[in-house]
Amino acid sequence: MTDTTPRLALPEIQASQAQKHVTHNEALVQLDAFFDLYLKGQFINTPPGSPSDGDTYLLGGTPTGAWSGYAYKIAYLVDGSWRFYTPFNGLRAYVSTSGQFIIYESGSWN
Repeated sequence: MTDTTPRLALPEIQASQAQKHVTHNEALVQLDAFFDLYLKGQFINTPPGSPSDGDTYLLGGTPTGAWSGYAYKIAYLVDGSWRFYTPFNGLRAYVSTSGQFIIYESGSWN
């Protein structure tokens, strides 16, 4: 048995776990990041100067600054900090800059 759900990797609450609210809240943040994914930019390498909580970007191949080391991840800002998530097969997103939907499948966005 794993500690996360198979597709979204949401953390599961374990039997006799202390501070269950922490695990539950982390799962809610991940759902917020993935549900009706709205990207403010696609293949972006430089973090924005004044982001707002909830801003989400699909990172490019050479991210810099706070995004360094997270190539092709999804960057999601919550509580003033970036969180990074790996896309999974079937993930759909709307890209606001192009007005198009994209879907992740077999390692690439189409």
